Amino acid sequence: MPRSPAGFRAPADAHLVRVSALAARDPEALAAAAGAALDAGVPAAELHEALLQSYLFVGYPRAINALGAFARAAAARGVRVPEPDAEPPAIGRWRRRGERLCRTIYGPKFARMMENMRLLHPRLAEWIVWEGYGKVLSRPRLDARRRELCVLGILAVDGALPQLAAHVRGAQNVGAAPAEIAAVHGLVRAWVPRRLRAAVRACFAAAGARGGAAPSHRTG
Repeated sequence: MPRSPAGFRAPADAHLVRVSALAARDPEALAAAAGAALDAGVPAAELHEALLQSYLFVGYPRAINALGAFARAAAARGVRVPEPDAEPPAIGRWRRRGERLCRTIYGPKFARMMENMRLLHPRLAEWIVWEGYGKVLSRPRLDARRRELCVLGILAVDGALPQLAAHVRGAQNVGAAPAEIAAVHGLVRAWVPRRLRAAVRACFAAAGARGGAAPSHRTG
């Protein structure tokens, strides 16, 4: 695999972010990006996992289209799409590991975030913990740092500013360096809606200004 783009720890990280971001934009472009990632040696299982988590942020329709685009790119190269994992449903386990991850990402702001979600709807607060952070974002194959970098790409392209601000800081809380976060912005900024580019740039710039501060905004 070639050298990493500036700011990324590994070339695979840049490919994962690019493919994830395109889940919020263009399935055809995603297919081309996924093909390039496979050609560069990025494991199909990691790309598949990055796209699977996208449903939390872009919804089922776009996630389905994204996974379909990936499947076409893989089939064109004779690459087998990974089998689904064998983890049985277990809401209790998902809740425990989801709360652990969510607390890590939000730090001392975790309780405030959960209260904000309960005010919107009590079930939303529950689902964020056990489904979002437990069932999906705590799955194996990708660690929390790489998952968060992928999430930043999705949220930036989708223009979800409060959630982007939260995850920029949350990414640092799971080990992402400011240079990596800046690299995500450099990779996806051309796909950000023009009217939101200044605000998105400000969200990413906060990584360098605030260091490892915990997120204070609501997230998806």
